[in-house]
Amino acid sequence: MNEPRATRFLLRLFPADWRARYGEEFVALLVQTGISMGIVFDVLLAAVDAHLHPHTNRRWPPMIQRMRRSELVIFLAWVVFAVAGSGFGWMTKDEPFVYLRDSNPAVGLAHAAVLIGAIVSAVALAVAGIPIALAIAGDGLRRGRFGQLVLLGVPFIAVALWIGLTLLLVAFAGPPVDDVVRIAIALLWLGAFLVAVAVGAVSLGVAALNAEIDAALYRRAVWPATVTVLAMLAVTLTVLAWGVALVAADASVFWGSYGFLATSLPLNWLAIVLTMGGACLVAVRAGRRLRREAPPQAA
Repeated sequence: MNEPRATRFLLRLFPADWRARYGEEFVALLVQTGISMGIVFDVLLAAVDAHLHPHTNRRWPPMIQRMRRSELVIFLAWVVFAVAGSGFGWMTKDEPFVYLRDSNPAVGLAHAAVLIGAIVSAVALAVAGIPIALAIAGDGLRRGRFGQLVLLGVPFIAVALWIGLTLLLVAFAGPPVDDVVRIAIALLWLGAFLVAVAVGAVSLGVAALNAEIDAALYRRAVWPATVTVLAMLAVTLTVLAWGVALVAADASVFWGSYGFLATSLPLNWLAIVLTMGGACLVAVRAGRRLRREAPPQAA
């Protein structure tokens, strides 16, 4: 076989019987479409689906419907954004920040704006996603496909395990721990988070893929998903403004060590801004695709 190594690796994700029946078609499709992050995600969904439903005649999902995938990408970007936001909340709970929030109008206004924007993004995401999740669960119950319910629960289990690991790492990384160990712990924490996001993304994608629900639910989610993206952008810019306001109000606090695992606050702030900015970039691109893919009546 002359297909690239990446194509061979992706093909190996499928069961042997599936590869024997559809492998050549699959390789030809990947050669035609090329390999991108979106294609890899679709292939992961297809592979998990092939393992969970080995007796179906489906070659592979129709490279998961575009609206469905765009909305799922926005949700995943928001999850990354929300974790970064929780890091901001953790970072600013100490007394110096509380004092500056109450005594300095610029710092206080920026902090309040972050909170309001975060609430707006979460509410808009709930408006977009909860009806779809309920429809997927209802479809699973109606057709006796209880695996769909399990798949819907996997992201919550993954997040719960990650939160438990976070608490353990915070408890372990006390003052006696040196900087090298702190960095290793931070990398372990970040890796565990990425694994939790990936597992949750695939499980939600497979659940949505196998659910027979009204496509209008996805169309109605376009506007609240758009609001979610706009709120994410606003919060990111406000967190950036908060850092600038903090430097102007009290530079000694800004250059202190109040962040995750008591590491440098400027580095933590910069990491939060960059993470939020990256999540926003992904969400904006998905939102633009979503607007293009939505039928005229959904716009």
